[in-house]
Amino acid sequence: RVAALCKAFGMHVVGTKRRPTAVANVEAVFVPGELRAHLPSADFVVLAAPHTPETVGLLGPAEVAALKPTAYLINVGRGSTVDQAALVDALTSRRLAGAYLDAFTEEPLPDDHPFWDLDNVLLNPHDSHSSPHIGDRMVDLFCVNLGRYAAGLPLDHVCDPARGY
Repeated sequence: RVAALCKAFGMHVVGTKRRPTAVANVEAVFVPGELRAHLPSADFVVLAAPHTPETVGLLGPAEVAALKPTAYLINVGRGSTVDQAALVDALTSRRLAGAYLDAFTEEPLPDDHPFWDLDNVLLNPHDSHSSPHIGDRMVDLFCVNLGRYAAGLPLDHVCDPARGY
């Protein structure tokens, strides 16, 4: 959905996945190991990654340093994907234009965290489950899976604890 909205505004959209398969509205998909090479040209970096061993520190100090000073970071995934100390440093020194964050290493975000005092950071509680449509979506998913179960088919949206999601 993010890619579709970005394309509607004429943005050049690229992305990273463990297995770089085509994604609608994304012009290029690359493996995570190539992320740092793409960061210097990014105006906006949107992280929507789950917390897995592979995503912890996905944006570490080197990746944060690779972002241009006019770039914005948007993290709606998990706080563990970003090195918060490196991000605070980049935002405080204005080596990064700004950030929108709704996920943190420690939640809720402590009252004394530096993010609260930065004028180039927008903070939001990590609360995507509160959509007014969540009840309908849950019922729809349950009904689809009930039908799949009755037909002897594999269930959709099964969590894989080994992957972390």
